[in-house]
Amino acid sequence: MSEEEAELGFEVGWSREGETFGFDGVGSRAGSRSAVVETMSSWHWLEVPELKMVFLDIEMQGNVVVPPDQLDSKGLLLRKGIILRLLEDIAGRKASKEHGYYIAVTALNSVAEGRVQELTGSVIFPVSFRCITLKPCKGEILVGIVDKVLRHGIFLKSGPIENIFLSEKKMQDYKFIMTEEPSFVNDKQQSKMEYGSRVRFKVLGIKWMEWDRGFQMLATLAGDFLGPI
Repeated sequence: MSEEEAELGFEVGWSREGETFGFDGVGSRAGSRSAVVETMSSWHWLEVPELKMVFLDIEMQGNVVVPPDQLDSKGLLLRKGIILRLLEDIAGRKASKEHGYYIAVTALNSVAEGRVQELTGSVIFPVSFRCITLKPCKGEILVGIVDKVLRHGIFLKSGPIENIFLSEKKMQDYKFIMTEEPSFVNDKQQSKMEYGSRVRFKVLGIKWMEWDRGFQMLATLAGDFLGPI
């Protein structure tokens, strides 16, 4: 087990369980409204001047439940109701271990014939759609905002990723300074990291947290052009 794995609580050979959101007996969860991802079609890279992030373009298939008050005989209004419900489902799902954070639904490919639920009057529509997700990868260069400064390191946030830890051991030549606003200071480079600072870092380790539906990450400043910006 490496040092970064130990800090994140990794265990060698950790499994890929827990990625089932399906219906119709396929790994379904009570109360779920959308189905498991069926296929991953391609990778997309978004080039940003200060960082590079991996976006996935995936095709998903699932069921959308539309309540009676959102049903309409006009096709366009019904399609709008399905899209709105689908957006709510994706927002509630937040992220998955396999595909990362769900960012946006980009296309509604198809809507099959609906099935009426007798007790509620709602209609279940099997749908196929495309979705953009953001999945952090080890070795990526990202930019985060310092959210908390502690003696043993700092916590950062970067986009939807809210739990990124930069240990004091991974920030060479920076020393902790305890003042009214605690910070890490590098006298050689005359730079400082404190609450609200923007920091360019490399992803050192990643761990999926099922209970939080998100990722924990370890960061490092080992490399060229890394640190506060």
